[in-house]
Amino acid sequence: MEENISSEERNAPAGREIGAGEGKNDNFSVQKKDRLKKAMKQTRFWLLFFAILLVWMGVMQYFVAEKYRAFVKIVGEGEEVSANATTDGLDFGILPRGNSSTRFITINNQGERDIYVKIYKWGEIGKFIETNRNDFVLEAGKGENLEFMLEVPSGAEEKEYGGKVVIFEIPKIL
Repeated sequence: MEENISSEERNAPAGREIGAGEGKNDNFSVQKKDRLKKAMKQTRFWLLFFAILLVWMGVMQYFVAEKYRAFVKIVGEGEEVSANATTDGLDFGILPRGNSSTRFITINNQGERDIYVKIYKWGEIGKFIETNRNDFVLEAGKGENLEFMLEVPSGAEEKEYGGKVVIFEIPKIL
């Protein structure tokens, strides 16, 4: 009596049943997926770690940065002008529309490494202030006079404008 044997079963190696080894491939696939998931978790962990580290470093840099209060009172053209020569901020005094004023801040790098200097302006006054230098490297042992020019447009609203100028001095690593 002859059994009904498929051609696939006839061509199979001896001792091998149809479907044998399929479980192995499934286990291999599951193991591969598990390793991939583990690698993804580790990658997410390190990305989160470095993101938190960068935020923390930014916050710490803000606390050690030089911060200056910036102020100007804009009045109509032809009105009285006054200037305040203070050293603790960028007080541009009272300026008529269409005029300008300049203040200076000296920064010194007394460390042993070069520093990267970055200046940010916040507040309403920031749109009127320009600097002579920004985004530059200050060599160790050197100083730099920074010029802050405030130019009041002729169409500016008559009011007090305030804000902050923050000078970041970040050690240059590379």
